[in-house]
Amino acid sequence: MNYDLLWSIEEYQALLDYKWNSFKYINMFLNENITNRERNFKPNAKKAYPQSSEDFKKAITTIIVLYKAIQKNYILNDSIPYQQSLFRGVRKNSNHSYFTSTSENIEVALSFINGINNGDTSNDVLIEIEPSQVPWIDLERFIPASKGGDLEEKEILFLPCEYQTKQETTLTNYLEMTDLKEKLSKTAQVKISKLNNLICRKAKLIKPNYKATSYMSLDALAAKFEQYRENLIKLTEASKNRQNTTQIEKEIIEFKKYCSGFLKSKFNEIDIEFQKSLQNTQREHINIDKESTIKEVHIGNSGRMFSIQTFDGIEKYYFKPAESKNKESKPYRAYIQEAAYNIQRIINPTKAVKCNVCNINGTFGAIQEKIEIDKEKTQEMYKMFSRYGSEIPTNLVNQILEEYLVDYCLCNYDAHIHNFIIDKNGSLRGIDKEQSFKYIDKDINDDMLFSHNYNEEYGESETIYTTIFKKIVNGEISTEVLETLNYHAVRLAQVPDDQYRQIFKNYAYSKTKYQQEAEMLLDRIVKRKKTIMKRIDILKEEISKERQKQINKTNYIEQTKKHKVHK
Repeated sequence: MNYDLLWSIEEYQALLDYKWNSFKYINMFLNENITNRERNFKPNAKKAYPQSSEDFKKAITTIIVLYKAIQKNYILNDSIPYQQSLFRGVRKNSNHSYFTSTSENIEVALSFINGINNGDTSNDVLIEIEPSQVPWIDLERFIPASKGGDLEEKEILFLPCEYQTKQETTLTNYLEMTDLKEKLSKTAQVKISKLNNLICRKAKLIKPNYKATSYMSLDALAAKFEQYRENLIKLTEASKNRQNTTQIEKEIIEFKKYCSGFLKSKFNEIDIEFQKSLQNTQREHINIDKESTIKEVHIGNSGRMFSIQTFDGIEKYYFKPAESKNKESKPYRAYIQEAAYNIQRIINPTKAVKCNVCNINGTFGAIQEKIEIDKEKTQEMYKMFSRYGSEIPTNLVNQILEEYLVDYCLCNYDAHIHNFIIDKNGSLRGIDKEQSFKYIDKDINDDMLFSHNYNEEYGESETIYTTIFKKIVNGEISTEVLETLNYHAVRLAQVPDDQYRQIFKNYAYSKTKYQQEAEMLLDRIVKRKKTIMKRIDILKEEISKERQKQINKTNYIEQTKKHKVHK
């Protein structure tokens, strides 16, 4: 899997920005002509227009980053076209290179047709889009409810593209040729019964080939933005007063062409960048030079472990044979460590502890980078969790929640406090994932709260996550920290199921005796990840409800005390 295709925080933010407000002006700057929104300019409509040159620069940057994010996700998913027919309502002469928002639901598309309410659709077109080789994204799949997402209603967003008409007919004829009329609600059927003149087109989307062109820099465009806004005000006023607008329109169109040229050149640069990067994909692997020395070390009760030092005596790696304490071969122990590293790379790459399987002197096991531990801060953290009522810094809580998703994916109930350390950079690191999936057959509901302590019989405390969730419910930690999960969960949601399954294949087949058992285990592993965004929404709801119950209980107790005092 190409981990570089997973989104950066800026790319994820571009999706959120598009969903929140920038969809209202994102295509405005791609269009080289004057849009209806610009002709009816409302200076104080903050969601419809950038308000300053800085807002403008942010809007342009968002468009570029959004383009890159959609390209990345499309390539990660093997550049497969969207397989279902999609619908979009547009103006009749619209064929510009826009980001194209579509829906599988024809009623949603009809709701965007301007004349559907007054019956005059002479300037409108309903388009059915066939599967096309244009990068796309199911936007709602990645946006949590707390950020305005609707996981039940798909919004398929395509990169800027043009329509190639395959067939044209009227809405009446179109509905007769398909079975869609029966699927429409009664309200929709009443509305469309009056739309005899609505044109319907079957179309294919075509992605333009962007070429490098001469354009202004973004700073130069931003310097002209205030004049552009003034021209929009002049255009709106002149149109109201029926004055000549030729010169004003010429200046606006000139600015728009420079904007469009800048964006398309940036799109071209991104396309070229991806072509080069795909040719240079390499698998990361720890390699040991011949001058390194290996010696056995003893760390806790972990069985055989070896330290690997470079030629200058620096301890750089640890090697752990894949075996039980009586030296019986257990290959799955190495494979799960490698898989855990790959899950960390997906969810929380900056904290991932590099690890892979290897053979050293005929012994199979896992080799991983040595973490430079800050022993003082690590001990402080241990004391913090051992003392009742200790306040946990928000920064530490956020880091714990980042690792939480890793351990949830791995069904790792061995995530007690002593399996976490603080490194020399002050970063929290989760270690020792060998117990991953040990309790997956017991955790049949994929409990996101880690509410049962399966290791209690061995004298282990509850998971660190259970402690954090309890503190949130009790009001010791704000529920807002749960928003930390969004970005890390969305990177997980990006990974196609077949590629995710491949990460654990060696582990599953070495852990089980039969192929059927291995495939069943892989099914369970993929199931935990499959609807992660929806599950995160449910987790937040459950914790928020428990928090509200706690607040209500506290308020009731306080009111009861006051009542007794008054008596």
